[in-house]
Amino acid sequence: MSLDQDVAVLARMPALRNFEPDALRLLAFAATHATFHPGDVLFEAGEMAQGAVAILSGRVILADGALDIRTEAVPGDLLDEMAMYVDTERAVRAEAAETVTVMVLTRDMVRRVLVEFPASAAAVRDALSKRLNRLSGEISQIGQRLVRLDGE
Repeated sequence: MSLDQDVAVLARMPALRNFEPDALRLLAFAATHATFHPGDVLFEAGEMAQGAVAILSGRVILADGALDIRTEAVPGDLLDEMAMYVDTERAVRAEAAETVTVMVLTRDMVRRVLVEFPASAAAVRDALSKRLNRLSGEISQIGQRLVRLDGE
């Protein structure tokens, strides 16, 4: 893929759409690309994530061994978004279902880009804050339902 194509893919990802165009261009330029073949493991559950993984082509099977749940990631998906910002472990195992091309957005690189583009950093902060508030509200609603069920 060309740099412009990589930028276009990143711009469509919800987690990255708040980045300024030049910030996305720098991310795409500095990102590492990798290709995996069917059956190759991209990462294992429990590994420390060094960053997020953007799927550019192919299908990836995500498996949670503890719950025996399998799902699929496809082009345009971003795996382990929060790993772009904070230390985190991989929650699932990722295996290539077919030939897969990915772009790795390391935490160090994303942090450097956000320092260079403070408007992008502020937009990311605001978007994450809104998501956290929405999640907090959903958790509160679930808690209220559980209290009502417990009282019956």
